[in-house]
Amino acid sequence: MLKLLDSLGLHTLYMVTTDSYPGIEPFFGLGQLSEVQLASLEEHRVPITTEQVKEGAGGWDAYSSSNPLDLTGWLHQTKCQLPFAKRAMKRHLDYYPSLKNGLNQVEELAFQYMYDGITSFHELFHKVSGQRLDDGLSDLHFAALLDQVQKGPKPLIKRTEGTLPRYNIEPEDAVIELTYEGIEVLMEREDRFDYTSADWWLGGVYNERGTWRWDGQNLINTQERQR
Repeated sequence: MLKLLDSLGLHTLYMVTTDSYPGIEPFFGLGQLSEVQLASLEEHRVPITTEQVKEGAGGWDAYSSSNPLDLTGWLHQTKCQLPFAKRAMKRHLDYYPSLKNGLNQVEELAFQYMYDGITSFHELFHKVSGQRLDDGLSDLHFAALLDQVQKGPKPLIKRTEGTLPRYNIEPEDAVIELTYEGIEVLMEREDRFDYTSADWWLGGVYNERGTWRWDGQNLINTQERQR
């Protein structure tokens, strides 16, 4: 939505937005609704103000910037008149590796559930996504995160059965377990980047080998910290 507000250049805009719908629990987003249910929301549309358009453009610039501090600056400075925008941006920061062990918050949840004995990919996804109702996490994104940590000279997880979901491939439910190294990382005795890499694009930031870390409150450049 931020990208659309930044690029459309239209003067008369309306939006329909909600974080709940009667009879649907848990509610993840509009994609759960049928055509009839979506049409019923039209009567609740509200105009988008000039201030919200400017806010959306600023939010998109911050999200797509190569400097992640632009995003945290936007979060601190903006009044955030767009519904759910600030909450979504904060969720985005959860995908930065943590300072304590290098896992992002989605990986941390998955590792904890695996440690507790849940090894089915589908059950893991159900458990993790249920903890992140306003995230928009898909099974393909979740599978890509898990695929990263099963690579490298010392993988943090191992797949013993089935396959992870991928585009245009019918998956068999994967069975996944933590390795010894994965347990050490989960227990914060080791750092994930000592074992596996994960050079991810996070918005406009190419976060090579976890240079930028999230401590729950601030983004920290670990290279500058080591100088």
